[in-house]
Amino acid sequence: MHEVAKAAGVAIGTLYRYFPSKVHLFAAVMCAQIERFRESIRPPEPGIAPEDAVGELMVQASRELLSRPVLATSMLQSCNAASAATTADAIRIDTMFREIVLETLGIDTPTAQDVTLVRLLLQCWYGVLQSSLNGRSSMADVESDIRLASRLLLAPRSNAPRSETSRAEAPGD
Repeated sequence: MHEVAKAAGVAIGTLYRYFPSKVHLFAAVMCAQIERFRESIRPPEPGIAPEDAVGELMVQASRELLSRPVLATSMLQSCNAASAATTADAIRIDTMFREIVLETLGIDTPTAQDVTLVRLLLQCWYGVLQSSLNGRSSMADVESDIRLASRLLLAPRSNAPRSETSRAEAPGD
């Protein structure tokens, strides 16, 4: 916190007024990163499947996060250490990313299943990122895993158009 205050040119007390701990600080940094990322998103190319567009979007987000591994580790650890005081930031991060994914999928009114599938994808993504930061996965593996998870989890969206034949064969319908 002292290094951050010094780099920002503010007194340590001022920093602590806005961020009571480094967990709060890094969670806020992650929120800002996601907001900046959201502003940089371009619409998917025509003809690309929605789940593939999400996979590419998440690969892009991964590249940006993992380009600064120390910062990425601090942000992810802060979000994982969410206490009652930082839960609001963790919820905000999850909500923003869920909205980004749903927008990329073209879903305006998500069903409960859509929300669940996106939540599972985000949990998978956090795990893949953590694995990379721990040195257990290469960037090529990260990208491949994220693309595959997007296809597997999002292709069967509950409100995706399906033919009557596939609707009758779909499990759980």
